[in-house]
Amino acid sequence: MRNFEQRLYTLERVIDIREERIRYLEEELNNAIELSRQDKDELLEEISKLKKIVHQLEEENKKKDKEITNKDKLITEIREISKSAGNTPKAQDYTTRLVDENERLKREINTNFNENESDENSPDLYNSDDNMGTIAELADAID
Repeated sequence: MRNFEQRLYTLERVIDIREERIRYLEEELNNAIELSRQDKDELLEEISKLKKIVHQLEEENKKKDKEITNKDKLITEIREISKSAGNTPKAQDYTTRLVDENERLKREINTNFNENESDENSPDLYNSDDNMGTIAELADAID
């Protein structure tokens, strides 16, 4: 009988230990799930901010394209006026300035576009994990 009581006590103790371990693991699981939700929320917030930045840059590029188109129209008009006016030095100077401004705007747009491309393809400065996905891949995975 003594062996039976000791065995019963041991089994009850083992059960208590296992139940405590289960409670601990459940708590850890709940904490991990909550962290995962927080991480997801943070990623969604960052993705939203980046989408806003991209939208602003696209709008800026549209504005620059419109400016270039307007400058091109002005250049064409000035060249026509210059031809009909007999190519006066003043008209030629104005045409040259407009052409230079047009070229500067084109370079600026190309620079903005290239910066956007390099940002999209650059590694994460804060995390050197090469297995990390791009923001677009993360957004697709979340959706």
